[in-house]
Formats: sequence, structure tokens, C-alpha cells
Amino acid sequence: MHDKSLAKFFANAKKKDGTKFKASALLTFRQGLRRHYLDSLGYDIVNEKRFSYSTKLFKAAVKDLRRQGLGSVKHHVPITRADVTKLYSGDTVVFYMDTPNGLLNIVWFEV
Repeated sequence: MHDKSLAKFFANAKKKDGTKFKASALLTFRQGLRRHYLDSLGYDIVNEKRFSYSTKLFKAAVKDLRRQGLGSVKHHVPITRADVTKLYSGDTVVFYMDTPNGLLNIVWFEV
């Protein structure tokens, strides 16, 4: 029963707006479900034979998403040194160390 439900989920998973998830998101869902099943039921949905059908459908879904161009992660353009210098200069309040928000921004940026 769990195997068929998981297979149906992997085959039909979509965002609220009806578009398909990227392959990396589907993999994240699977790993989260794996952790949940391991912790609560002791099942390993990735490696156990009784989940072979859902594993097969998962692999097919990921392959299909990659074929549709939804397999790669789109990275943001890195922040340039010039932009970092601007953030730390006294001309902006983004990293202004005399305010709580400025200090918080610095901490979040540096971590």
C-alpha cells in the first residue's frame, strides 16, 4: 500500500500553481519521506525491495523532469567584491553597525 501511494505521489507531484517541481525538489521530498518512514515505521523507502515500484517511478519521474529541463539548479549570480565593499561602506544602512538591523544583517551575511 505504501509503495503504490509513494509511486502515485512521485508521478503526480506538482506545485500549487500546477507546474512541476524540479528534480532536486523531488529528491528532497523523497529523502524527507525516507527519514519519516525510517523514524516512525522502520521502513527504508529507498533501499528496501518492497518499495521497488515507487523507486522505479521516482527514477522515471526524475528522468522525465530532466528531459523537460527541470533537472538543473539555477544558481544566482555571485555578489561581486565591489558590491560587498558598498555594503560595508558607511554610505548604506544595510551593514551599519550602530543599529540592531545592521548588526543582524552582518551576522546573516557572514554566516
